[in-house]
Amino acid sequence: MSGLKEKIRRFHGDESGAPEMSTVMIVALIAIPLVIALILFGKKIYQWFQGGITELDGQSSGGSGDPGHS
Repeated sequence: MSGLKEKIRRFHGDESGAPEMSTVMIVALIAIPLVIALILFGKKIYQWFQGGITELDGQSSGGSGDPGHS
């Protein structure tokens, strides 16, 4: 039983990978909410951008809607 306690103490005291692990955790804490937001609101974001692109396309081509034929 004392061997197990010693292994746990050594494992707990080992901080050789701590900086890398903290970097991974920070990236995960940023990426996970973004992925959840894209899953929940992806279609609305797509439609919003499509509406903006259509509006810009109509303004830039003189209202024809086709940038190749103004």
